[in-house]
Amino acid sequence: MSGGVDSATAAYLLKEAGYEVVGITLLIWAKKDTRNICCGYQAIQDARACAATIKIPHFILDLREDFRKLVVEEFLKEYLSGQTPNPCVLCNQKIKFDKVLEKLTFLFPNQNGYLATGHYARIEDSWLKRAKVLKYDQSYFLYAIKKNNLKKIIFPLGNYSKEQVREIARKAKLVVAEKPKSQEICFIPEKHYAQFLLGFYPDAVKPGPILDKRGKKIGEHKGFIYYTIGQRRKIGIARGKRLYVIKIDPINNAIIVGEEEDAYGKEAIISQLNFFTDLPDGSRVKGKIRHQDKESWAVVNWLGKDRIRILFEESKWAITPGQSAVLYDNDKVLGGGVIC
Repeated sequence: MSGGVDSATAAYLLKEAGYEVVGITLLIWAKKDTRNICCGYQAIQDARACAATIKIPHFILDLREDFRKLVVEEFLKEYLSGQTPNPCVLCNQKIKFDKVLEKLTFLFPNQNGYLATGHYARIEDSWLKRAKVLKYDQSYFLYAIKKNNLKKIIFPLGNYSKEQVREIARKAKLVVAEKPKSQEICFIPEKHYAQFLLGFYPDAVKPGPILDKRGKKIGEHKGFIYYTIGQRRKIGIARGKRLYVIKIDPINNAIIVGEEEDAYGKEAIISQLNFFTDLPDGSRVKGKIRHQDKESWAVVNWLGKDRIRILFEESKWAITPGQSAVLYDNDKVLGGGVIC
């Protein structure tokens, strides 16, 4: 129970369906952080109030050390290497659907139970599937769940819309029924990624060259950690046409810029693979390179055992190292990996 309307309603629906439900909220960051964030201090209070309304036990699971090692430190390492990681994918993969399951097995050794969350997705016939209402589908963030763990997970909201969930919460008199969705990453206030990184590595920012796509220096940046692929703002160079970041070169502390058409591409190579099925070389699938990306047809080719190349039939905007590429067969999630 993250403290939001979705997980509280999921708990309520399971209780109404006859399950024996136990509410668990993760403590993964600063205990007294009062922002509207997943698993923050205020979220713990909201989750506790909802558990009381539903009349289920509620516990707090302290995973701050695991979260720091497995999510925050990994995020910092990737950012310093010029990538743009997705910490929500990391958290789902390494904390919510791995460490939590591990801890629950230890805490309830004789219970043959499930882990349920408020994600909008489905698990049917041993497949991870998209939510029925595609507008709210969150399967992109879940592709890295271990295949063997799917049988231990339930997503009660997979067939609902957000509007339906809020209506259920209102009728159940849950205090979070009108609570707005958190728009922040739990450990980075107001999406200030660079400032957060500098708190750990104050010497990480060094000015360097801005290069055009031919390698000619045309300006200077204040630190590559302030930029990401596809970015237009803060380049500060007047060239007649708008310029966009098309590559980050952390080894030479440089960013490369080009015109709008240069920020499009058709090819991505991904590693850190997680698939729910065998994917033969040459498979034609649908794929997306970020949560809000439009799916496109693509052909997959294996590059050895641990990397694949995805060749999209349509050009994609700002294919960004560190983000995840996820592949689909209709509503089934085939798997994915991290763009490298």
